[in-house]
Amino acid sequence: MTNHPAEKITIAQLADLAHLSPYHFIRLFRSAYELTPLQYLIRLRLKKASLLLKKSDATLGNIVPQCGFENESAFIRLFRKEFRMTPIAYRKQFGQKK
Repeated sequence: MTNHPAEKITIAQLADLAHLSPYHFIRLFRSAYELTPLQYLIRLRLKKASLLLKKSDATLGNIVPQCGFENESAFIRLFRKEFRMTPIAYRKQFGQKK
């Protein structure tokens, strides 16, 4: 997940890689990270998006799929929940100054 956060991956695939049942994998993951695997993956993707917003001029339409999100409105909702501002406001505040 960390090396390729934009790729589609299922709990079943992760559990299989760890040689665990999906249920047991989720329990162990949550006890180690205090997040479910999906929550962890979303945070990784949002972190990547925040870096792209800071360091690139890429449009939101390009950043969303590049970070593994399929829906721009869902991305904006998740981004606002995580960073307490919209992606555009984030870019204005933390992006490269020209």
